This record gives sequence, structure tokens and C-alpha cells, in this order.
Amino acid sequence: MNEMLSSAALNIYLSEIKTMFQDYDYNRLKKMIFMNIDSFLGFIDMGIERGPSGKTFKEVIEMIEPFIPLVINDESLDTYLLAAISQDENELIRLQNQFVQNAKIRFVKNLMGAQSEDDMEEIFEVCRTIREYKAKSVSV
Repeated sequence: MNEMLSSAALNIYLSEIKTMFQDYDYNRLKKMIFMNIDSFLGFIDMGIERGPSGKTFKEVIEMIEPFIPLVINDESLDTYLLAAISQDENELIRLQNQFVQNAKIRFVKNLMGAQSEDDMEEIFEVCRTIREYKAKSVSV
């Protein structure tokens, strides 16, 4: 995504996510294994209605991708370290894509683990903060 998403647009998409997940049955995911992020997001889309904008959950996640927080865990740290020492440009691109995919999965898992609307709002506030930081760095 080359264009910076406005603060208002980000808030609309975050609100859509909240609406989409309001009545989602997380038990459907407990024993599932997905081959990739597309199948994971596609499965979620099968269980929820499109948002008010008409976008699927996957489409909304793609729109807010630049503002999804990157959570460092053992798996993402390993990927990061491999990317840091990689001399192969194709391998570096593959590792970067893996890093982004892991961030999306962790983001969705964090949303599913939110115990209250306040918990979900805290996750969204991180997205807003990332967006504001990126907007400031673009305008400098």
C-alpha cells in the first residue's frame, strides 16, 4: 500500500473489525490448522458477515496491514534474525513476507483473545499510534 490511510479511514476499518467479531464463534478455530494466512482469513470470512463497507475481514486486514503491531515472539525473532543475516535477496523478501504474515496472525489471535471491548480498544489504539507515527515520518 503506497497511500497513507487517513486516521478516519483507519477508525472505520477498526470499527468494522469490532462489528465483525462481535458474535464470532472462536470455538470454530480451536482445532483447525491452516496452511497459510489466506486460508486462515478465508475461513474467518466464511463465518462472519461483510463489514458495513462491503469488505471482507481479509480485505479489511489488508487495508490496515501497515498499522498492525509487530509482536516479537520466538518464531518471529527467528525469522527476523534469519532476515538480518541473509545475503540472498529472494530469501530476504520471503522472510519479510513471512514476518508480515506472522504479524497478521498474531493480530487476529490477539483480537480473539480480547476479553472485553476495552481490551480490543487497547489493541486498536496501538494501530492508531503506529499510523500517527508513520504519518509524522512521511510528512517530515
